[in-house]
Amino acid sequence: MFWHYNKYFNHPIPLEFQLPGHNDATPVYPLDGDVSNVFVKDEGVNITGTHKDRSFRYWVSKLWEEGVKKAVISSSGSAARSAAHFCKIAEIDLAVFTWETTKTPKKDAVVYAREHDIPNLRSSTAEYAIEGYKTLAFELVEQHQDVQEIFLPVSSGAALLGIYAGYKLLAKEGGVSMPRLYIVQTTKVHPMAEIFDNNFTEEETHESRAIVDKIAHRKDSVVGAVKE
Repeated sequence: MFWHYNKYFNHPIPLEFQLPGHNDATPVYPLDGDVSNVFVKDEGVNITGTHKDRSFRYWVSKLWEEGVKKAVISSSGSAARSAAHFCKIAEIDLAVFTWETTKTPKKDAVVYAREHDIPNLRSSTAEYAIEGYKTLAFELVEQHQDVQEIFLPVSSGAALLGIYAGYKLLAKEGGVSMPRLYIVQTTKVHPMAEIFDNNFTEEETHESRAIVDKIAHRKDSVVGAVKE
C-alpha cells in the first residue's frame, strides 16, 4: 500500500525508482487490559522492524532517482539499519556513525558529508525525512477513520510531522478530522514534551534509548502541529 499513496508525496517517485518493502498496512490491535477504544499500530512488522522504514523507503528512493551513489548517517541503531537496507537495494554506499564507533557520531557524520560532498541522512533536519511518514495517517484513516487521539514516541519529531501532514492533506479532501497529537518523551530527554508538561522528576537514564534528540531542530514545527 505504500506506493499506493505516491500521489500525496510532495515529490512523487517514478515507478522505476520505487523501492520494495512491506506493502500491506501495518496491523492495528486493541490494547489489552481494562481499557476500551485504545489501539496499538504495530510498526514492528516492517522489513527492519521499525516505523523508520517508511521514512527511508521514500527518502532513499528519492536519492536513487537523483542519481546519488553515496550517503552518510549517524544513528542510535534503528535508523541506520533501515537506511542500510534500502541503500543496499538502490546500490548506494552508506557510511554509518554510531555511539559504538565514535563519541561524536552526529558531528562526524556532518564532517564526513561535507568532506565527501554527499547527503547526510539526518532525520532531524532533512526535507525528505518526513514524506514517508504521511502513510501512517493514510493507513490509520482507512483502518480507524474516527481516530481522535494519537500518542507518539518522539525523538526528532519527523514521524509526528509526517502524520500531521498526512491528515492535513486528507482533511482538505473532506470527511477527515485532524486527531489530537501527543508528544511522548522520557524523563531523560524531553525538549518538546516539557513545553506541555513539566510535572516530572529528571532522570539520568531511561530504558527508551531511541529517544535521543536533545537539540530538537524541529521543535517549533512539532509544537505548532500539536497546538493546532
